[in-house]
Amino acid sequence: MEQTQKMTKAQRMGCKQPEAFCLMLYRSRDSYRQQILWNSRDAVTPFIIVVDGVELLHQEWGMDFFAPDHQVHVGDRVFVDTTMEMASEFAARRIAFVSEAMPETAPKTDEEYTELQSALIDEFYGDGHQPTTVLIETQEQADELNKAERMEGLTPVRTRYPFFRRPNIPNGGRFA
Repeated sequence: MEQTQKMTKAQRMGCKQPEAFCLMLYRSRDSYRQQILWNSRDAVTPFIIVVDGVELLHQEWGMDFFAPDHQVHVGDRVFVDTTMEMASEFAARRIAFVSEAMPETAPKTDEEYTELQSALIDEFYGDGHQPTTVLIETQEQADELNKAERMEGLTPVRTRYPFFRRPNIPNGGRFA
C-alpha cells in the first residue's frame, strides 16, 4: 500500500514547499523561549535556528499557518533568501571568528583568504535560495518586504491568528 503525505494549504495553492509563506512557531527545547517567524518565500526552512545564542526548534508543523499576504512589522523575524551580499558578510565573519579562536588555521596570505572566502560564499549562497533569518529593525525594511512580489491570484487571508495569541507566547510570539 502506497503512503501519501497530506498536502498543506501552501501546496494546494500551487507552492512547491509545504512551509511556503507560512507563519511558523519556533520554540526552545525547554519551551521557555519561542518566536513566530514568517517564511517570505516558496522554499524550505531549517528545523533549528539560533536566536541570541538560543536554539529554537520548529516542532509543531501542524500549527504552520499559510499567510501569503502577511504584513511584517518592526520587530518581526522573517525567513528570506540569502543574498550574495549576506553570504559575503557571513563568510568574512566566519573567517574572523575561526581565525581568532584558532589562529593556527587563519589564512596566511591574501590568496588563501580570497580562496577561503570564495568557498564560504559559495556554501552560504548555494543556489540562491538558502534560508536566513532577518530581524525587521526599521519601517523601511518592513515596507520593502511587504511590497515584494508574492503569489498572484490568492485570496487575502487574515494574519492575526488566535492560536498564536495563547498566554504562553509572550509578546505575541516576538523573541523576548
